Amino acid sequence: MSMAKQTPLGEAFENTIREAADAINSGDYDYGLSRLERAHVLGQTRVLRHLRVHVLMLIIAWRKRDIQECLAQGFRIVLLPIGHLTGRIPPGNPGTGRVSAFASMPIDPDLAELLRADRTP
Repeated sequence: MSMAKQTPLGEAFENTIREAADAINSGDYDYGLSRLERAHVLGQTRVLRHLRVHVLMLIIAWRKRDIQECLAQGFRIVLLPIGHLTGRIPPGNPGTGRVSAFASMPIDPDLAELLRADRTP
């Protein structure tokens, strides 16, 4: 079975998710969360990528017994389809409960370059 070639953005997203998963599996939740925040910025324009990030963030919150973050992630998972249907996804938002789900944020230059390149035909 042949798979389509990954774009640089897709590769960066998958690598960052892999780093996050490795950190989560080793119990380094803070590093895992930092990787997921980057993955969130890279993946938030694609529904399934966006959902994967929030599910992994929910797993970290659950393992840390952080009820407030569990609720924040549940809220984001419920809002996710609505945001995609209406086109109201705030660019640069890291996806965690420490930032409003509706706030746009500055995007790190390396991530901004990947996002820009992905939109270029």
